[in-house]
Amino acid sequence: MKLRSSFLKKLIFTIISFCFFISIFLSQKSYAGNNIFSTKASKAIEGLINSNGDNNFSTSDSGIANISGPLVINGTIQRTPSVDVSLLAATQITVTKGIMRIAGSGGAVILTGTPTIVAPTTDGYEVIIQGTHDTNTVTLQDESNLAGSKLQLNGGADFVLGKGDLIHLMFDLGDSNWYEISRSNN
Repeated sequence: MKLRSSFLKKLIFTIISFCFFISIFLSQKSYAGNNIFSTKASKAIEGLINSNGDNNFSTSDSGIANISGPLVINGTIQRTPSVDVSLLAATQITVTKGIMRIAGSGGAVILTGTPTIVAPTTDGYEVIIQGTHDTNTVTLQDESNLAGSKLQLNGGADFVLGKGDLIHLMFDLGDSNWYEISRSNN
């Protein structure tokens, strides 16, 4: 009888949990709390979130996922790249994807728009910018060479992005600057 009782408790718990998540999905409401997955019906649930009780996961209306506590990834991180974006000199880069693919419009371009990359509203935001053309290159200018660029590049050196060249940047909300993490001249 004890084995049967344990099995029934687990079955009831599973059914209740399933109904709870279905009700969240169908009601289009957001729930937040310890160990509760919060979502809107318009967002796809792509997997399971497991927690040891220390994490809190929620999503905002703008699609930002917030995780309090450690995040352990047992696998790879995939960033969705943007379509190729053609830039004029006075253009500012608006980050829409984790990887922004860029090229100069009709030839090599030195970006002069300030700030060069539109500032996000969250601290620690990261982006990888990838050049997509060897002739239509794009030059990012350090703050020391273009006042207001808000780019703090390694050694104050500007960076020319040709085909396959990459620069990884992080935004510091307190300083309102993009700081270079790394670059790769391929």
